[in-house]
Amino acid sequence: MLLGAYFVMAVDEYGNYSDIVYKDNLTKEQYEAIRSTVCGHAIENMFANERDIINMIKIAKNEKTADEIIAEYKKEWGVSV
Repeated sequence: MLLGAYFVMAVDEYGNYSDIVYKDNLTKEQYEAIRSTVCGHAIENMFANERDIINMIKIAKNEKTADEIIAEYKKEWGVSV
């Protein structure tokens, strides 16, 4: 079963909350896995921003690998790959 739109609560480093709506089709299991990761990290004061959540969606949908996303960040930050 595919679920349509999801509302994800995001918290920035200043403690501001915002709802982010994703219309990507995710299965319930994909959504729950992403939500679990976001909530688990938030408990440890490591908050996901919108870009982080979009990257998790891309990984869940097999559009990108974690290694590809890490390489993008390294390139953006000027760190040798």
